[in-house]
Amino acid sequence: MIESLFIQTLFENRPSPDEEKVRPVRTGSTDKTQTLDSAGSAAFHGSAAPSKIRTPKRRRASVEDDATRTIQARFPDKRPPSTQTEKVWDSFMDWIFGQQLQGIAYAEFKSRHAPEHALELLQKAYYRTVFENARKIQALEELDARLAKHGLFAIAIKGAALLDTAYPDLGLRPMEDLDLLVRHSDIPAIGKILENSGYEVEDAAFPHMFLKNGVLIDLHVHPIHADRFTGRKAILPFDAVSLRKDSLEWKSGCQALQRLDDKDHLILMAHHMVKHSFSKLIWLVDIREVLRQKDEAFRKQLQNRAASLAQQRPVAYALYLHDRIFGHGRSSGQNLAEARFSKFERAILDLTAEGHSIGDLGNLLWFFCINDFASRIRYLAGALLPESIAMQYSPGRVSCRKTREKAISVATEWLPRIVRNILILLKAAGISFRAWS
Repeated sequence: MIESLFIQTLFENRPSPDEEKVRPVRTGSTDKTQTLDSAGSAAFHGSAAPSKIRTPKRRRASVEDDATRTIQARFPDKRPPSTQTEKVWDSFMDWIFGQQLQGIAYAEFKSRHAPEHALELLQKAYYRTVFENARKIQALEELDARLAKHGLFAIAIKGAALLDTAYPDLGLRPMEDLDLLVRHSDIPAIGKILENSGYEVEDAAFPHMFLKNGVLIDLHVHPIHADRFTGRKAILPFDAVSLRKDSLEWKSGCQALQRLDDKDHLILMAHHMVKHSFSKLIWLVDIREVLRQKDEAFRKQLQNRAASLAQQRPVAYALYLHDRIFGHGRSSGQNLAEARFSKFERAILDLTAEGHSIGDLGNLLWFFCINDFASRIRYLAGALLPESIAMQYSPGRVSCRKTREKAISVATEWLPRIVRNILILLKAAGISFRAWS
């Protein structure tokens, strides 16, 4: 399997962090930190890198080490291929970019023996991420000033909340968009502010997404879209207003833009992984980076916070996978015992930890996060509607046009997925049955 090539390359003759060079760089209007090698510093859009960002060498290496352990643990039984052909590396690049690990891969491969075409591809991706993230930071700083002027607020979540904390090296964490949690009643006003700033609605079917010069801002009313999927309110009954109480400044000096307390943000990141069936390794690296900065007491505080909000299960899912994949020095079953997982839940998580795709079955784990029977039934009823269609029918935007074409499209897209999910479900049921017997 191609991923094993990455594992081998990461661990052969790994240099110490002190061997890496540090060069100052300035991105946007904000001083950040980032390590640049002498060969790569001129690759920033084909010119010399701008001046001023300094990354602590030990801090940068720790992010790369964490990703390395993630990949090694996820594919422990794999062996490197006997040849390193261009076709092999092309497949490997597809996997790297699919997992959003291109920045971390470049940080590793730039000092290794790798094919020139692969290293060039990763280098371009790394500096493109530096450029794009610098532009995203500038966009958030400008939005903060405009929101403050109108007495509004927004909470940055997911990658947007990690740039200034977990990933001071702007090239390590690619992002597709900037996710902002806002009050439902503020959406028209914030939308107007964005439009007056040059943003446009990218797609009429998604009026909460605004695009300008490659920066996409996605406004969320609820972290897991319970405003569109009412059955999810029983899973996470919190919105921007209730989460704002313990929020922090997005960065020093911000007046309107905030980020969640690390405990609350980790709870949301756990839900995000469940929503997307744990399909990308970068999300687990995100959680690892938050935990890495904390002492052992934080883990207990996190579990206490999750218990107070009735969010023990999603947090336990995240911590279980974290411990399994990163090889944390504790029993990987401890969180299971605390949350009293069923054998079926454990089977799903073990399939994930062993590197298997679980299709859309991550959403099935949400069923176990709901306590009362009636809410579970409502959740299942809502989960039967494909998300790609339901997202287009938010309040005030329901349309009956082209119903037949939509039905055909849904059947074509979802029937194969349903069959695949049933097969995965049967596999997980078989594992749990064997464990029970």
